[in-house]
Amino acid sequence: MLAALAGTLASSSALSEPMRGIEREAIAAYLNSQAPGEPSRRTLVIESTTAITADAFISSGPDRKELASRLPEATSAVIDDFIRVLSETSALQIPGHLLRRDIRWQMIGEGDIDRIFSAKKLGVAWENFHKAYPGGGLLVRFSRVGIDERAAQALFFASVRSGGLGGSGFFVLLHRRFGIWRLLATEQAWIS
Repeated sequence: MLAALAGTLASSSALSEPMRGIEREAIAAYLNSQAPGEPSRRTLVIESTTAITADAFISSGPDRKELASRLPEATSAVIDDFIRVLSETSALQIPGHLLRRDIRWQMIGEGDIDRIFSAKKLGVAWENFHKAYPGGGLLVRFSRVGIDERAAQALFFASVRSGGLGGSGFFVLLHRRFGIWRLLATEQAWIS
């Protein structure tokens, strides 16, 4: 896992085009959809650089047909745009004013990740993480967001890790109607 994390960080040094505002809105809407009405017990520590293809597709590259079969509600256009934007990293900025007030979150930069996860042993690295971010039990990473031509669907990848082999990655499909994003489907990509 440390090798995978290091590979991800090494590949993220060249950032692509900035995220579109609609991408940030979709991620904020997804975060708002998690346990509404329940205050967050853990702080979400969100990586400030987006995930790329290797994070979402562990054993192979992006497969349009596979995504379409796993997320049949997704339009061809949203899948195509997702595959396009997933190829390079971008700086992630989440507009705090779009998030529910009870969501506890903070961003973590690449330098901090490098420092915390520099330990050779995975257990020690996660101890470093929990010391640096007390109450931050979850390390979260989002990809860029694919948007269809009508801006009615959004598709992205998210991963949540809590230590050692405790983590999972999944695809998130949102639908927007009357200007409001709603969760349409999620599909597990990997689990450790």
